[in-house]
Amino acid sequence: MKKKILNSFCSYLEANHISFKKHDCIISLFFNDIFFGKINFQFKKGKHVKIGALCSFSIVSYINEKNILDQKFIELSTTIPKFYPEINDIFDENDTPSNFKVHGSELGKFDSIFKDFGIISLYPETSENEINEIIIAIFDNYVFPMKNYYFGSNLAIEDILKNPSSYKYPLSTILLISHLQNLEIDNFVNIKNPRKFPDSKNISQILDLLFAHKKNIEIHNDNNSKNDH
Repeated sequence: MKKKILNSFCSYLEANHISFKKHDCIISLFFNDIFFGKINFQFKKGKHVKIGALCSFSIVSYINEKNILDQKFIELSTTIPKFYPEINDIFDENDTPSNFKVHGSELGKFDSIFKDFGIISLYPETSENEINEIIIAIFDNYVFPMKNYYFGSNLAIEDILKNPSSYKYPLSTILLISHLQNLEIDNFVNIKNPRKFPDSKNISQILDLLFAHKKNIEIHNDNNSKNDH
C-alpha cells in the first residue's frame, strides 16, 4: 500500500506538469526545472498505525528557502529597517526559516481527509476513488500552495485566504504579493481578524513601508533613466 500511494502521487505530479526526484519517501519537486520544495511521506510504524489500517502516514513539506517572497521579505527588512519586527524570526535558527509552512493538523478544519490531526489512514475497504481523493488533497493542500508561494504567484493570495495558518504573516504576504504583482490592494486593507491574520494589527505600518519601498524603486529607476541619456 505504501508503494501504491507513492506511485499514485508521482503519477499525479506528472499529470500536472510537476517533475520530481524520488528518494525513498521523500519527493523533490520541480517546475520548469526549478526546484521549489520537497514532500515527505512519513509512514507510521507499530502502535502509531491506526487499528485496522493497512498503513497510516502524515505529510511534511519543505519549501526551497530561496523563493521570491521570503527573499523579498529579507530584502525589505534590510533596506527598510523595521519593515515588520517579527520578520527577524526568519533568521532564528530554531524557527522555520520560511514564512510558509503547511501544518497538517490545521487542514482538517476544511478538508475531512486530514481530520485526524493530519494523519491519513488506508484500510482494506479503502476504494480506488478514495485513494485518488487523498492524492488530490495532498497535491491541492501541499504542492500547489508551495509552488504558488515559491514563485510569488497571485494565486498564492487565494491559498492564504483559504488557509492563513500556513503563513506566519498572512496579511503581510497578501500585501507583498499585491505589491510585487501591481494588484489592487483595496480588497485586503480592511481585513481585521487578529485570530486568522495576527499581523492585521500592523496593516498601516506595512502599507506605509511598502509604498515607501515602491517610491524608492521609482526614484531609483528614474535616476537610472536620466543617467542613460
